Amino acid sequence: MSHQEPSLPLAITTNQFGEQYLPSINKNVFTSHGSKHAFQKQFKNELWETGTFHIIVGTDSGLLIKYIIEHGIPEDSRFLFIEPNSLIDTIKTLVPDLEQYSNQLILCTPDEWEEKTVDLDIDPYILDNTLRLTKSIAAFDPTLEEYERLNIEINNKLESTVYAIKITDTSARFISHQLKLISENYNPFYLLNGKFKNKTCIILGGGPSLDNHLPWIRDNKENLVIIAVSRIAKEILNAGIIPHMVFSVDPDIVSFDLAKKLFTLPEKVLFVYSNHANAELISQWHGKCAYLGPRYPWESKNEKENIMPHGPTVTNTALMAAVNIGFKRVLLAGVDLCYSKNGVTHTKGSEEADAGPFLSNEGQWVETYEGEKAFTDMQFVYATKLLKGQAEYAKENGTELINLSETAVKIKNIAHIKPENIEFEAVEDSIWDIIDKHIPSYCPTTNKSDNLTVIREIEKHINIIGEIESLAKDALKENQQLFKKNKDNEFNKKTNIKLAKIHKKLSEKYPSETALLQSYGSIFFREFIKPAVTEDWKEKELELSRNLYYNAIIESITEFRKLLKKTLKRTQSRVAEEKSPVDLSHSIKQWQEDGQPGRSKLWITRHQEEYKNLDEDTKKQLQDMVEDFEKILVTENMEWRNECKKSTSLDGVRAKLDKMMLQKNKEGLINMREALSQLKNQNEQAVSLQHLCSGYILAIEGKSQASLDELEKVLEEETQEQALKVMLTLSIDLLEKDKAETALERLSEKSQMFTPHYAEFLKLQNKYEKSIFTYTEYLKDYPDDIPVWFSLGKLYHEINEIELASMVFDHIIEHDPSNEAAQSYVEKIRQSTIS
Repeated sequence: MSHQEPSLPLAITTNQFGEQYLPSINKNVFTSHGSKHAFQKQFKNELWETGTFHIIVGTDSGLLIKYIIEHGIPEDSRFLFIEPNSLIDTIKTLVPDLEQYSNQLILCTPDEWEEKTVDLDIDPYILDNTLRLTKSIAAFDPTLEEYERLNIEINNKLESTVYAIKITDTSARFISHQLKLISENYNPFYLLNGKFKNKTCIILGGGPSLDNHLPWIRDNKENLVIIAVSRIAKEILNAGIIPHMVFSVDPDIVSFDLAKKLFTLPEKVLFVYSNHANAELISQWHGKCAYLGPRYPWESKNEKENIMPHGPTVTNTALMAAVNIGFKRVLLAGVDLCYSKNGVTHTKGSEEADAGPFLSNEGQWVETYEGEKAFTDMQFVYATKLLKGQAEYAKENGTELINLSETAVKIKNIAHIKPENIEFEAVEDSIWDIIDKHIPSYCPTTNKSDNLTVIREIEKHINIIGEIESLAKDALKENQQLFKKNKDNEFNKKTNIKLAKIHKKLSEKYPSETALLQSYGSIFFREFIKPAVTEDWKEKELELSRNLYYNAIIESITEFRKLLKKTLKRTQSRVAEEKSPVDLSHSIKQWQEDGQPGRSKLWITRHQEEYKNLDEDTKKQLQDMVEDFEKILVTENMEWRNECKKSTSLDGVRAKLDKMMLQKNKEGLINMREALSQLKNQNEQAVSLQHLCSGYILAIEGKSQASLDELEKVLEEETQEQALKVMLTLSIDLLEKDKAETALERLSEKSQMFTPHYAEFLKLQNKYEKSIFTYTEYLKDYPDDIPVWFSLGKLYHEINEIELASMVFDHIIEHDPSNEAAQSYVEKIRQSTIS
């Protein structure tokens, strides 16, 4: 059964304020108060932020562009408007003077917008968190299906772009965490390179399918090198599985909260982490460890060869690490990269699973190994994209990848084999022996020596950035003199030569250090790298540009020096942990500052004889910190739990279901209905949305009566335009005239674009008086809608109200002298009068 949309004519009308717009797009929004009032109400002040990049779907018949131009484009802001191909020429006609604003305001089609964001230099705005994706009023509750599609498509692509740019931005956050871990980064993971050739490992992710595979993993653990992501420590421990390796990459504190059960694992477990992982997790770890990536954020002869981390997710990182150290075969379990059919994103026992299904998230539908469709969010979409490339790399390196889960996203070069069909070769060496042999345990003497090397590195770099700072200050002084002309009106050539020498020294003697400062202090450089509004720079602008650049270097050095001094102090405290005679005052203070009471427990374990000889006050300090640490490990993370609960909100679910109906996504609707039925709180709204799902599913299946019965059970506030249009079509198919009339009446109340259809339907039901009233009320708001005037004239003529019909047709000819249909009726009326 097809669901025909009412046609949307591109008639242009003028409201009482003299504003031209498209009623088929903007309905009756601008009828009573005009566009300025509507925009102020909709957007308030959010369009007037300085230094902001706005991507706006739709232009509200061009009036939103005019509104922004009239107000004035805020300083350093950009506006990119996107209109469907079917509207673009009409909008350009309505806003003829667009070209003069092309450096700051652009109108483009869906095929052009990504290229235009590059032209307008979007990256600095993304990194500054000043990118805004906004819907015009028309796109917010779209009449045009193209807007609905655009909203989804642009949001998906933009989320992926933002995610990609942000995770590759080696800015202050990651460098700061890298330096915070510098003392713990002493065993490079490269020590295991080539030590697992011809062996099979299994990577355990946190996806919902993991639960199905835990019994098989437990039964086959002697044949596997078990690699787990840190967040599932609780789940695998409850299943009786001890992993050989645990991986972590996330620097955020939530990764510590989710992985607390790690601290109950035995010391022999190898903790592998990226060089910028969470310090609270790594610095309090009690067992063997190895890091990924470079130890120092700058080039150093003390840098050890290592394997790089490959994100964005910990699973991506673990997979590439496994391939790079030589595993012959990598199995995946719980690496779903999509939601389960009931909307769950993570394995049982996780905060996400306990919170319930995630229903309103934006994302995409993907194919699983079992041939069905599954929903996934943007983080998973990006991880999947990179995993495809990693799978190709694994194939080239001779590593076979197998996903055990049939409900995981299907990815090229990753096969799916059921666990019971996996065959193993005999394992000759003990996995624990390999790890123990090649990854050194903590050694006080070695650790102290290593930290002394780190201290020398830090002190050396503090001196280097001091030299760069002096050069930048010299450059600022010279820059102020450069454009001061002499008596012959010539520029200061000597100053220009000095500036060139400074630039050359920075680029040749300190290239990596300068690049590091630009990366660490990217927030200071963004003003320098943002595009200028004018292309023809003058002397003052060139001077300002250099000032911005060298000031940014100085500001970056100021902040980076603070970080290096903190790092130096922390590293000195690590050396103090191994001093004899024992003096822990410096170390205890550092542990408290870093929020790492667990280091007291580590020190006691590693220095049992020294602990016995401590004074009672120091012993008490250490024991108090041990108790604090133990309390932290058993305290529930309510903040993360509440965040998970927010993700299970029903806000936005109705709109998501409407989109699925537009796309005829029956499988997705079935999954959403199942997810809604799993909600712990089966309130009125949840039940109503399940009826909406069922109604849409039955409509797609062609079961008109059953579909209509379900849709009539939906709450009025959840019965929006899409549902009403489906109900209208179903009612007509079933010859339920009264229900069809009710659906059209409700559609007309929501949008006047449906009013002419409603009036026509009333006429067909011989409800002439009501039809005439409906037409005339509509024409009060849209007096230029000639086709509707014609329909009204025909109605008068059909019911023999000849005088009124004549008045209507005369009105049409007055406004449209070439209207042959109206002229034909006028002639008919004239002939009938004569006869």
